[in-house]
Amino acid sequence: TWQNWVLAMAGLKSIDFEGIEVFEYARRQREAAARESAEEDSNVKSGGFTSMTVEVPTWFQDWSRGVQAMGDAFRVGDSAVRIQCAAEQTGLGPDWALLLPAIYWLSFPAILIVCVAVVGIAMKQVAYPMFLVGKQRKLLGTGTGATQTPESSKPITGHAKEHVVFGLFRQRAGFWGFWEDCIPIVFITMWVNRDTVMTSYLGLLHCESVEVEEMVLVEGAGSELQLRFKALYMADPSVPCFDSSGPHGLISAIAMVGIGVWVAGLCAVIATFCFRSIKLHG
Repeated sequence: TWQNWVLAMAGLKSIDFEGIEVFEYARRQREAAARESAEEDSNVKSGGFTSMTVEVPTWFQDWSRGVQAMGDAFRVGDSAVRIQCAAEQTGLGPDWALLLPAIYWLSFPAILIVCVAVVGIAMKQVAYPMFLVGKQRKLLGTGTGATQTPESSKPITGHAKEHVVFGLFRQRAGFWGFWEDCIPIVFITMWVNRDTVMTSYLGLLHCESVEVEEMVLVEGAGSELQLRFKALYMADPSVPCFDSSGPHGLISAIAMVGIGVWVAGLCAVIATFCFRSIKLHG
């Protein structure tokens, strides 16, 4: 843990945070934190205590920066961040740069379902025939494939014949039968990814109330600059939250639809199928 902390702190030494442009409320918070830190340092010095610092060798700092640079080369952010960066680079505008990640997360569960279908088709049409060919060659090689007992030559009936492709898919099921076979796999996939999906939707609704300066009309005195609390979208603090005229109005609507369909709605569907299975099979 200490080594990870040293590696992280060594990389931060190369960044000049004073040159980063920040919002007005963030600047005030930073100045207040600097004043508190200065007061604490003065109190420590007046009390006769000395601060303890750990001097890291120069060669270790250079090595840690190289290790961090190699790690950052392979860690470029999640899919939503890459989509937002691509939108900004292509010149689609700041509104689309915020809307496209929301659209991505709304369609993300559907993408998972399509991936499950593609894997199922590959298992049924490619992997299972190859498995049968390999099994047949193995039986012919051992000399047991040419002889069959009367019991083994009988056709398989009942539930054992229904799901023969790796125990998941029916071999001669049609289009809708294939999707019916995919339902348990889809449910498991969506249940495993429920935390990621819900966290992403909550991130689209993440707003915080901050203190900003605004021009306010005052009766008899014209307008004056006052400090007011305003809810801002944390993905882009220049965007007000839940503003129908701004991009976050549509983003919040997309997030609510995603929560209703892919979280609450999917849980209700899974519960319905489970209770129906219990009622049918006991």
